[in-house]
Amino acid sequence: MLKIRQKLLLALFALLSVGLLSPTLFINRSIDREVKEEITSTLHSHAKAFSLYLTQNSNLSITDIASQYSNATGLRITLITQEGSVLGESGLNESQVSQMDNHSNRPEIQMAKKETFGVATRNSSTLNKDFIYVAIKADFSPVFYIRVAQTLDFASSLISLRQSYQYRIIFLVSIVLIFFTFLVDRWVTS
Repeated sequence: MLKIRQKLLLALFALLSVGLLSPTLFINRSIDREVKEEITSTLHSHAKAFSLYLTQNSNLSITDIASQYSNATGLRITLITQEGSVLGESGLNESQVSQMDNHSNRPEIQMAKKETFGVATRNSSTLNKDFIYVAIKADFSPVFYIRVAQTLDFASSLISLRQSYQYRIIFLVSIVLIFFTFLVDRWVTS
């Protein structure tokens, strides 16, 4: 049976542990959200820039323009009609593009219909990777939507690196708390 001071010390240890973990989890969620918001902002800027690039290079095919921009930025570019048909996709040839699903029901396209731009995060069925997508309306017929996407690999690596540092800190603080609890227990019993 635990003595009262041992129960108090265990309660103190539990409170201190919860006091450390709660802010860490809150901070993790906040940073995750901020990283995704920053990526969204960057992708929105790229979508606008690509729109200008598209109008300035009208002598090339839209597939070539998308591939050039994608090669320069490392982003995925998709050009979509008002009905949702994919006209061009960076990194894919015309036969691959013709096999793509209609994109009219994609969340980022649905949002772009109603607002200035649309955003969605999901797994790409074409490339089997997690992406963050940003879509805007375009003023370049037959392209009605420009969608720019980036894998979440970079964001995930940043988040996991940060979490590994936090877990190390929590581990070290826990060791210090256990040592402190042991010292207090020795001090109370002497």
